[in-house]
Amino acid sequence: ECAPTDEIDQYDELADEFILEIFGIDSFMITDESSISDFRDRTEPVEAVYQRIQEAYGIDVRDIKGGYLVDIFKRIRNV
Repeated sequence: ECAPTDEIDQYDELADEFILEIFGIDSFMITDESSISDFRDRTEPVEAVYQRIQEAYGIDVRDIKGGYLVDIFKRIRNV
């Protein structure tokens, strides 16, 4: 059984852009429970991911508990 996608579905276009820009992935599955750790290369420090997000979107997401993408996308939309 897959996790729900009710919230994340609201961010389809942003998700496509974000995952490609930040992680270099163009084909993926995402749910309401997806997080940075689901996509980042484990050999790369998470700080490098935070830095790319800050450079690409002008926001700091280090305070988002769990690194949940739906919460990051909400913040991007509210900027």
